[in-house]
Amino acid sequence: MDLVSPEKLYKKITYKDDAQSRYMPLKYTLMGSFLLLIIPILIAMSVSDYLNAKADLESAYTQLQKQTEDNIVNAVRLVEAGYKVVERALSKEMRQSFPFFLKAYEDANKNPDKMDLNALKKQLGDRMDLYVINAEGIVEHTTYRKDTGLDFKEKFPKFFEDITTYREKGGFISPPIATEARTGSIRHFTYMATPDHKYLLELGLPFDEFADLLGDLDLSKITTRLKALNPSLNSIRIFNKNGSLLVDSKNKVSQEVKRIINQVYEQQMTHEIKDEHKKQYLRYIFLNLKADDNPDFDHSKVIELNYNRKLIDEGLERTAAFHIVLSIIAIILSIIFTFIISGWITTPIKRLVESVNIVAQGNLNYPIEVKANNELKMLRQSVIIMVESIRNFIDQIKQLKRTG
Repeated sequence: MDLVSPEKLYKKITYKDDAQSRYMPLKYTLMGSFLLLIIPILIAMSVSDYLNAKADLESAYTQLQKQTEDNIVNAVRLVEAGYKVVERALSKEMRQSFPFFLKAYEDANKNPDKMDLNALKKQLGDRMDLYVINAEGIVEHTTYRKDTGLDFKEKFPKFFEDITTYREKGGFISPPIATEARTGSIRHFTYMATPDHKYLLELGLPFDEFADLLGDLDLSKITTRLKALNPSLNSIRIFNKNGSLLVDSKNKVSQEVKRIINQVYEQQMTHEIKDEHKKQYLRYIFLNLKADDNPDFDHSKVIELNYNRKLIDEGLERTAAFHIVLSIIAIILSIIFTFIISGWITTPIKRLVESVNIVAQGNLNYPIEVKANNELKMLRQSVIIMVESIRNFIDQIKQLKRTG
């Protein structure tokens, strides 16, 4: 029997294996396995951290919003309390002026056309404006020319209902401090019906007359300070039950906003509107200021708070960018570390394979060395034993061949 040399046998087997399949090095297989395990964990951790950061930002945004709303509500309550103090003082003075107003009406034979309101205004101290309102809600005569011909029935139907009640009921009426119908400036108005209930007499005292008494209890100043404290707050507007503005009263109020104000008053609940296109968030808060001791007059207000999400959106963008960069760095470091670790693990195996290949080519005296204290060391010992067995087997065959 002819013996095939180890070199020829190795080449034959190697050629056959190469022709059948190509293998991926164990190093890259380990790297892929490690990365498939590590990268999803890193991404999950980054997403979790981002969501936690987003929740924290949302919580801080909500907390700042709540604090802002509490501050504005308390400020309005404080201003309202100051107004009530002033109302009591002024109502007494204005009540004392109505007998002169009624006397002028009687002296004119109950004909407002014959009344000299300008002279009467000077007689009363030239501070208060005088109004004569007929049963149709039209201001027939007044010392305040801007309001001449004002039709409450057409423009302010709810207020027309109120003044109709004042006229029919009679007596002195002192409602809360209100805004002027045409200009929106703040005044204190009081009313008294004529004895024949055909007309309603009105006295109006400008806010400037008692602004010094209120000091810093100015809603415009308060809202400006609150906007400075909260960058997410675009604007604050305060409305009375008629939909009139108490601050920035020169600005017109749209019919849609008036509809919302009426809805909030009727439901007495907070109304929210989110405008994703303008990135605005509107909240209409009902503030119940109806006094138990004077239920005929409702001081309640609706506060419109216009928020933006600029602060939180910028925070989320910074957080997202940070986590993306952090994830990229972590993935790159993971690739580097897995490359090093897989190389460290597979290097002894690679050297063992190289040694076995050399032995397989016929160099049975080639030393097999593996620097490892694990299963590879045991494998090295097994290979050495196998090589020794092959060497002994070959020696025996050669000896038999010589003796034969």
